[in-house]
Amino acid sequence: MGFLDKLFGGNKSNKSNKSKPTRESVAAAAEGGSFSKQDLGGLDLSGIEFLQATFNEATLFGSNLSGATFTQCELKKANMRNATLAGARFAQCEFKGAIFDGANVVGATFEQCEFPSAKLDSVQGAEQATFSQCALAGTALAAPKSPEEQLSDQRARQYDQAVQAAAENGDVNAMLAAAQAQTKQIMQDAIKPEQLEPIGGVSLEVYATVSARVAADPSARPAILAEYGLDEARFNAADQGWQARMRQAEDPMAAAAIAGEYGKYFAAAGQGQYGATAQASAGHIGMHGQVGGPGAAAEPCTLERYAEIMGAQAAWSDQGRDVNAMLQSQFGMTALDWSNMSTYWSMKMATDYQLAQRLTDLQAQYEQRYRGAGGGPDDDLSF
Repeated sequence: MGFLDKLFGGNKSNKSNKSKPTRESVAAAAEGGSFSKQDLGGLDLSGIEFLQATFNEATLFGSNLSGATFTQCELKKANMRNATLAGARFAQCEFKGAIFDGANVVGATFEQCEFPSAKLDSVQGAEQATFSQCALAGTALAAPKSPEEQLSDQRARQYDQAVQAAAENGDVNAMLAAAQAQTKQIMQDAIKPEQLEPIGGVSLEVYATVSARVAADPSARPAILAEYGLDEARFNAADQGWQARMRQAEDPMAAAAIAGEYGKYFAAAGQGQYGATAQASAGHIGMHGQVGGPGAAAEPCTLERYAEIMGAQAAWSDQGRDVNAMLQSQFGMTALDWSNMSTYWSMKMATDYQLAQRLTDLQAQYEQRYRGAGGGPDDDLSF
């Protein structure tokens, strides 16, 4: 199942949340009730007394359990991320595989409880909670995390909260935006300063700018290199070094961060017939770029035209044709022009699933057309 499918699936579920339990319905079944696999996320369950109730695989994400009492209850694989357990009391409870990431347990009491394989490594206020006669073997309730790890956990919680809020509102595009923001943040955390140091005196910005200018006018390569005080040997060494950093398998997120910064500088060079579009898109590329895409004023062509060019290239490639030559003869474009055009639409679709789905449909139709005998840009196509 793809990412969008997962989002749609989750979205449908959220839209049908009319049967989601309420505080009143939960309280009414507090003794001996079964809440297994139910979504209790965000509910205020504070002060309720639970006896022999089951919460196996239940979602208690962000729920307020402060002051509640759980006696002889099962909470196996319960998701208690970011839940508030302050002052709660748990006696003879089973927490096998339960997740407590970000949960606040200040003042909570656990008596004769079992925690096999439970995630207790990032709870808040564990030193102010009481664990009496509890089985904690296999848990990571140990050394406090470093400031960097705590910051990473905080960002992860913020992302979870943003996604949950968007899902509750049925806003798939907001979920995509949150995912994009999270990816940018992960890249920022992964990159090390030395990985962006110049190679042979050639910075990433200079390398990308020269590459863009040479792509736009290969015949001017010697003059462009001389303008930046470079010769073939130095530039080729920098090229090999930066390409290696962008492909390092041992640190893929850092490699992605470097590639993103390269793309930003390449676009900012503003080369080719769609150079202005590329420059407008540059502010949205890379690990520090704005989430989303540039405004409609920078649009290089219609979505339909973009889909046609994309579908044509896919057909030509499968037919063994020279794609760059066909691109020039059929559409009057170079590979650089296509790159700049693609940058714009990729940024737009990253946070607009309707646009992405429309492109998928259009591309498939255009690809089929260009696979046909004599398929060319002037042939009729009905939608």
